This record gives sequence, structure tokens and C-alpha cells, in this order.
Amino acid sequence: MAAVKSPFIVAACLLLVVAVAAATSGAVSSSSSYNPTVALSGWLYGKAVNCNRTSIENWSCETCQNISGMKDVRVFHNETTGGQAYVGFNEVSNTLVVTFRGSVDIQNWINNLDFFFIDYPNSDCTTFNGGSSCQVHRGFLNVYESIKFEGLLSYVNSLWTSVKSKSPSVLVTGHSLGGALAILGGVDVTLLLRDQTSDIHVYTYGEPRVGNPAWAKWVAESVLIGGKQYRLTHESDPVPRLPPLEFGFLHVPHEVWYNNDLAGDHFTVCMDNATAEDYANCENTQYAFDTSDHLKKAVHMFLLPRRQQTCNTNSLFQKKNPTFTFFMF
Repeated sequence: MAAVKSPFIVAACLLLVVAVAAATSGAVSSSSSYNPTVALSGWLYGKAVNCNRTSIENWSCETCQNISGMKDVRVFHNETTGGQAYVGFNEVSNTLVVTFRGSVDIQNWINNLDFFFIDYPNSDCTTFNGGSSCQVHRGFLNVYESIKFEGLLSYVNSLWTSVKSKSPSVLVTGHSLGGALAILGGVDVTLLLRDQTSDIHVYTYGEPRVGNPAWAKWVAESVLIGGKQYRLTHESDPVPRLPPLEFGFLHVPHEVWYNNDLAGDHFTVCMDNATAEDYANCENTQYAFDTSDHLKKAVHMFLLPRRQQTCNTNSLFQKKNPTFTFFMF
């Protein structure tokens, strides 16, 4: 595959590809254990990860005010890739939290433009698929592994050891690029802790596609089993439709599509599975590419009043050229 040279050209091509894909039919099954309360918590944890290291670790940042009870918080940041995450324990909700940051700088953005695959480093995935190669987005894996290199999983294990007598749940979360990192991290956290707990959940928001069908099948059927992963999408947000299926990518289930035109709770638990996305009922039915649906999720999805959001440093990508924001993962 040729390298991506112009985001303007690629954006036009992607519009055509998605329009064609939306005409295809979808999948057949889904899980029904989606928890909107956990989803809201995951979103609020994600607001804090945009702040600076000291204010996150002290839990004194402006957006930290949205969540009480956090302690033992540690930030993991890689200067080369711009990747950032934090790990902490919420003693009020009894939850070990792992949160990944979305794009906030040029280096993150360049990584996001890379649509090349790379072999997934865990050979269990290939074995599960009978020798079929498991591959993931090279840029996303590069950012994730740079954060992991900073000691992320070691601290997750250490913190778990200190709180496991309380039988806590584990929540891994992230928005946009952070959602891609969260599904990668959620797999590793699950493999690390699943012999000690089954109460591990991954909630992502506006997550782009991360891996090929073999990887998605392994994650869904061998790692995040039984409704452990929910991927929230919002109205006509373009990012969950990128990179396109035609590039060889496939989402891990389960999608939950929020649309304010829907009755009741305004969301649909979609009919996707380990081998196919839902093209009949959910976000893949949308033809429009509305980046505002990617940037304003909390207010629209959860019907919330606006909360403290002053740590958000994404202004470069929120206010400038709308063509470039197609790639603001």
C-alpha cells in the first residue's frame, strides 16, 4: 500500500468508500449487558487525562472535579510519541482505572495518519486463528507500546496487588486515539489479570478501527469475552468508520450507537459480532461525516449539562481546517 501523502485526497476517497460500505448488510448477534453508568464514568475519567502530570497525580486538575475518590494515580507519558495514560484506584466506586489520552499534538496526529498494518506481537492471536496473521494499525500500536514501555502494566499489576483484597472492578477507557489505545491496553490488562478477576471492562468513545478480522475475532472470542468491551459511537461521527473496512480493518464488538433522534435512552446496542460490524442499525448506516459528533460526545450522548472541561488541550484540532479533523483520532 502506498503511503498516505495528502489528507485532502484521502478524505475524499474515504467519503466514497464509506458511502459504498453503508449499503452492505450487517451482523447477527450482540451482548445486552451494556451499562450506561459505567459508560458515563469512563467518559469523565477520560476528561482528566488531558491535564498535566502533576495535577492528574494529585487529582487536583479542573476536570478531576467530575470524579471523586481517586488515589494512587500515576501518569505514564512518552515524549517521542506524545502518548499519555494514567492508572489509579477509585476507593468510592472500588475500581482500578486505566485511561488513555486522545490526540493532542502534531506527533500524535502524524501517527494517526499511518494506515499501515503491522504484525501483532502476541503469537496467541495467530495460534487462535489457525495460523492466520493477526495485524493491527502500526501507528496505534507504536503509541500504545511507547506508553507500555514507561511501566504502565507493571504499575497496573502493582496497584492491583495492593487493592485486590477489596475485589475491585477494572475499567480501561479512552476517547478517539485513546479509544484505540484502550482496546490494545484492555487486551493486555485482561491477559495480565484474568486469572485473578473476571470483572474487567473496556469502554471506548469514538474509537477508530484498530486491527484486522483475525485480531478482532481473537479479542472478542478469546480475551474480552462476554460483554467486556463496549465501543460507543455518536450519530455521524466519522472516526469510528476509519480506517475503512476496505483497508482490511474490522472493529471488535460491541458497538453502542447514541443518536438523539432515538426514543428513550437514545442508544442502540448494535447487532455486531466477532466477524462482522452492524451495517443495518447503527453508526455505519450514516453517510455524513460530522466531526462535531466526534468532539461533543458527553453533552449529546449522555444528555448532560456541560461540565468542567478546561484541561482539554485539543484546540488545534477542534478549531482549524475541517478536512484535517477527519484524521483527528
